[in-house]
Amino acid sequence: MNNVEKAKLFAVLFPEQLEEILERIAQAYQYLSLNEDNFRGSRVNGLFTFDFWYGNAEEVNDQIILYGSRLARDSTLFSEKLFKGKHALFTTDCIYKHAKGSTSRKYKQAVELFFG
Repeated sequence: MNNVEKAKLFAVLFPEQLEEILERIAQAYQYLSLNEDNFRGSRVNGLFTFDFWYGNAEEVNDQIILYGSRLARDSTLFSEKLFKGKHALFTTDCIYKHAKGSTSRKYKQAVELFFG
């Protein structure tokens, strides 16, 4: 399965998590925006330049602004807009971090299985 297909299945299995995931993504983008000067010139997760990561985060956030709550109601829209190409990198990172704070063992295991 590719990232879009995995994300679609994930969204079908955990629709109750999608609003929180969208909020987590928006918060992560806001954090990067507020701390842009501190991060500029550094690497994220040791792999990506900040400029690449921030640009990717901005594109994902733009999709959330454009499609809003429809992303949480439509698994196809959610998967195609947030997991296509390089968008999957930032979105997956946000989901993984969101799952760490979850109390649902089933949800955490699914995140690890789909995106770990």
